[in-house]
Amino acid sequence: MSKGKKLKSKGKKPKSKAASRRPVAQQVAKVLSVDISGVKPDQQLGADQVVQILVDCIPGAGGNGNQVQLSRVLQWYGFDDQHQIDVLNSWIIGNSDYGVSKYGFRLPGDALNFATASTLLSEMADAIQDKATPTS
Repeated sequence: MSKGKKLKSKGKKPKSKAASRRPVAQQVAKVLSVDISGVKPDQQLGADQVVQILVDCIPGAGGNGNQVQLSRVLQWYGFDDQHQIDVLNSWIIGNSDYGVSKYGFRLPGDALNFATASTLLSEMADAIQDKATPTS
């Protein structure tokens, strides 16, 4: 190969820096515009709000101080019997400082009646997010 010849690259020509970033920005925009069943953001509790409700209500309702992990069952937090779980449910549903009403939402009184000691925290979180409705 002679010194004067340059290797030709196979494929497309290199793009400018701005052009090379554009596909990533378009992908991010595509992710941010995911349809969530026509629900406006202020009509559904955010996932971070649901987690905060659980973080606040678990110890308030008598649970232990274990770090909230959605992959754990209620029993891991000290909710061993139905009475204790009912207390937790009442905190989530009815406590204005820590429950869903803190964020301007409400839950029907029976929204969390399915919960048992073996219920995953993620199931509780899903039910809270799915069943909570704005108060106004």
